[in-house]
Amino acid sequence: MDTIGSRIKHTRLARGMSVSDLARALDITPSGVSNWEHNKFNPRPEMLTQVAAALRIDRAYLETGEGEGPGETDHDAPEEGFVEIIEQTKLSLAKLLRLPVSRLTVQVSITS
Repeated sequence: MDTIGSRIKHTRLARGMSVSDLARALDITPSGVSNWEHNKFNPRPEMLTQVAAALRIDRAYLETGEGEGPGETDHDAPEEGFVEIIEQTKLSLAKLLRLPVSRLTVQVSITS
């Protein structure tokens, strides 16, 4: 897969998501996702981070095609699972509060 758009589409399909599912998770229109997948536009850098979180994939994979693609990620690695949980929580909160994800900051405090 040579382009960001083709990697977004491949990962979306591997995750069993429709264009509408991904658009809803990102609070954008389905045509926005379709434009990326057809290489009409690339996501802005801050949006690419959100796309990676919604697709549960490394941003680096979407940008370059290098690294772990869908199905290759070790979901048992605690640090990756933690980051995924935080990003998914952030997406859920943004949707619930009807705010763009870019306006949210999630902080975690661990006490002993």
